[in-house]
Amino acid sequence: MIGPRLKAQDEKRFGLEAYGWVSGMYFYDTRQTSSAREGLLSYYPLNQRLDANGKDINARPNSNLNFATSRVGMRFYTPDLFGAKTAGNIEADFSGQSDPNIYVFRLRQAHITLDWERTRLLIGHTWTPFFILEMMPSVQDLHNGGPFHPFSRNNQIRLEQMLSNSIKMQLAAGFQRDYASIGINGRDPFNQISSNIPEMSMFFHYKSSNWFAGLGGEYKALKPRHSYSHLGETLVQNALVHSYITTAFLNYKNESIDIKFQGIYGQNMNNHMMLGGFVESIFDPVSKTFSYSPTNTASAWLDVLYPLNNYRFGLFMGYTQNLGHSAGFDVGQYYGTDKDIANVYRVAPRMEIHPSPSYFITLQAEYTQANYGDWQSKTGEVIDIKGIENYRLSFAFTYKFNTPRLRY
Repeated sequence: MIGPRLKAQDEKRFGLEAYGWVSGMYFYDTRQTSSAREGLLSYYPLNQRLDANGKDINARPNSNLNFATSRVGMRFYTPDLFGAKTAGNIEADFSGQSDPNIYVFRLRQAHITLDWERTRLLIGHTWTPFFILEMMPSVQDLHNGGPFHPFSRNNQIRLEQMLSNSIKMQLAAGFQRDYASIGINGRDPFNQISSNIPEMSMFFHYKSSNWFAGLGGEYKALKPRHSYSHLGETLVQNALVHSYITTAFLNYKNESIDIKFQGIYGQNMNNHMMLGGFVESIFDPVSKTFSYSPTNTASAWLDVLYPLNNYRFGLFMGYTQNLGHSAGFDVGQYYGTDKDIANVYRVAPRMEIHPSPSYFITLQAEYTQANYGDWQSKTGEVIDIKGIENYRLSFAFTYKFNTPRLRY
């Protein structure tokens, strides 16, 4: 047994811990999907695309075997600073920042934390506050339940304060990086960075022995244009797109079952790999500017996990709905994810096999249907919908490793 004095001396030493996993997945889709990273991030089936003979070009299967999600990380522990326990984390994988550079080593986590027991400060690159680790669905697919569940990381400063033994308040301000909002020039972090306003969020978490619950919200501003040329004149543009997101979530867990549920209502949420975007007005020659309005989206998902010895049986279900926009102007352009989608839903049962603590295999079947139709520019609603479906079968295997903490 380590005495108090030796323990205090040990905490002032430097520590190092390595972790990671080797992970691969084979999948088969019955149809082409809206996806990234060679199909690892697959969100919903693509709409019909007819050739000259009326045949659907997207009605063809797709399959792949991919190891890009393999990753490695390091945790660093240093002597106390300002009376706080100090730690750092660097993590990277091989999935790249975009499809062209998949298998390129890319940053996932890079942050430091100062922990004063009831107050915790994080500075660096990590999951956004909307990606709550306790609420992460147990699916093996890289999308982690998208486009129903938020999936995003950014550069941020986050402050967590315990208000009681079971309630925590979390405040964060951040700027986008890999998971960026879609704008006039496509998906680019400078659509948000150029607004000079950080993404700001506030969350409240409640945690007990079996329950985890909470609610939160986020504000985001984008700057679509810096200038615009009209009748030979180049004009400065300063208008911003303002949007808000709210969420509530609940998790119940014991030795026999793990149930997670989350509901989200928000605007322009494509930086979280969800549906949405914004509309731009026709140029106003009087005010010499554009007007903007974000689209509204609702989403809900449920994940149930039932462990049984070395097996875990799970079911994920998700639904998201395009709720249009409330712009009071004539729409000129839309920027975001597929605007002609009315809603998407998914049902995905799975089975995990854990022959050892460091190795597991996942078998999953996934049915996803996207309902496409005619987009109405005045309201953003979609009418005359038609369902497009995809069946996905996947087989994933993961070997995890974690070294004991080395102290110096």
